[in-house]
Amino acid sequence: MSVTGERDGSPMKVGVAVVDIVCGLHAGLGILAALAARERLGRGQLVEVNLLNSALSVLANQSAAHLMADVGPVPRG
Repeated sequence: MSVTGERDGSPMKVGVAVVDIVCGLHAGLGILAALAARERLGRGQLVEVNLLNSALSVLANQSAAHLMADVGPVPRG
């Protein structure tokens, strides 16, 4: 919640389940990749997704800013 809320206010919860939606997008992309691999290789594939990896992928720009410029997350408004 450190990246949500008003710039000079306190953090607030996001209105929608963003991580759940992103996890669904990752699952859909994994399914499409598995179908393409099945067409090419003739074998089935295992598709696994989880909420933690999805959350980390959404926050990639925040973690990069912290690692490269030592800038902590701030509410974006």
